Amino acid sequence: MVGMSQLYGKRDFRSDGSFVTTKWIIFMWVPLVTLRSMRVKPLNTPEVEHLGASLFLLALFGHLPVKLSRKYEVQSTTRPVLMQVIHVYAFMLALFFGWENLSRHTDFLSDTRASHGAPAEAN
Repeated sequence: MVGMSQLYGKRDFRSDGSFVTTKWIIFMWVPLVTLRSMRVKPLNTPEVEHLGASLFLLALFGHLPVKLSRKYEVQSTTRPVLMQVIHVYAFMLALFFGWENLSRHTDFLSDTRASHGAPAEAN
């Protein structure tokens, strides 16, 4: 997975449907290093990506992660856009801390008073 690249982020939308996105070097779908930003315009040809692998995962785990991908026309390429890089890193940090918090506090479905040591009401 190291060395693979992926597009993350969308910003600076224009009326023609184009937007700025950033290409990243990723590891396990986590963006590590920015490569470049590009203004792209989606083409009207959505395709099912990795259908064979998705069907295999459906059979193996009962889970079907079919991803509709789009092809893009690259209109321009620039150095990474700083605000987009900051937003992607902030989003990934928020996901990490949210996941970490959820893993530590698995009693979120129980009575909050009982989980914090307060006596439950008697009927």
